[in-house]
Amino acid sequence: MKLADFNKLDYNKKLFKIVDEATFLENYITSDIRINLYSLYNFYVELVYDGDNNRIEEIRSFESSMYLDKYISNIKIP
Repeated sequence: MKLADFNKLDYNKKLFKIVDEATFLENYITSDIRINLYSLYNFYVELVYDGDNNRIEEIRSFESSMYLDKYISNIKIP
């Protein structure tokens, strides 16, 4: 599956794809939101959670590594 094909899926089908096939990589947490980062095929997917309302606010997908900067501080390299 390509990124464009994933983006054409409806909300529920995207969630099923993520749960069934994606690999969890990292999360980014602030006082307002939590973002879980996944790898799916040859692209990345972020699930943006609203903790106050306990729901997924947004599903973001992208190929560029430039959007991974916020996760770098959580990665520990020995």
